[in-house]
This record gives sequence, structure tokens and C-alpha cells, in this order.
Amino acid sequence: MRTRIYQKADGLPFDKLVMFKALSIQSLYNLSDEPLEYQIVDRTSFKRFLGLKKSDKVPDSKTFWHFREQLIEKEVILDLFKTFNETLDQVGIFANEGKMVDACFVEAPRQRDLKFRFAWDSYALTKIKQFANYR
Repeated sequence: MRTRIYQKADGLPFDKLVMFKALSIQSLYNLSDEPLEYQIVDRTSFKRFLGLKKSDKVPDSKTFWHFREQLIEKEVILDLFKTFNETLDQVGIFANEGKMVDACFVEAPRQRDLKFRFAWDSYALTKIKQFANYR
């Protein structure tokens, strides 16, 4: 008896279209299985693209791996992506690889160059006085 590995907690399998869309995200953003799972949980835009609600379960990394392996085993993965890319081209959508940037603020020590600051303040004061006398 063969069991389905790619199942949600309620025992129902994930939709194959959702799984393929997830693999397309993985391809476009150059993600491995674990970061793909994390990004789908983290990003509302990815969930929206997959047609998932906030409360929906997200496939785990092993589920993505198993689904991809099934497509490779059946020798359909290349044809699927070829058809997908051709369809995008026909409607004028050009899929470029995306770049994810993790931006965060880091507290850095402040430079306190008092000589420069004093020199700048003196220069600025001189210019202000010149401008005042010009009027």
C-alpha cells in the first residue's frame, strides 16, 4: 500500500497547482526547500500567489522535495516548466529571477571628530557672518 507523502494535517493532499506554483517561486527566487517553506509562511504575496489564506497550512520542505521528485521520476518537470515559460511569454510576462534582500538596522558607533566639527562650525559661522554683512 502506497501512502501520499504530500498531505496536509487534515489528511488531504495539497493541490498540485499550488505545489507547481511553489516550485515556480522556488525557481525564480533560487530558493532551496527549507527557505521556500519559510518564505511562503512569511510573505503574504507568496501566499496570495499560491491561493492560500493566512490560516491555510503551508507544505513543508519534504513535501516540496517529494513533489519535485515525482515530477522528475515521471519525466514531466522540464515539459511543465517549458510550457509555463512559453505561456508567460505569449501573454507578455517576462519572469526574471528575483532577489531577496534581508534589510535590518544595525546600531553603529558614532564618529566624534571634534576637530573636524569645530573646523566646520567655524567655517559655517564665517559664511553666515559674510552673508549677514552682505545684506
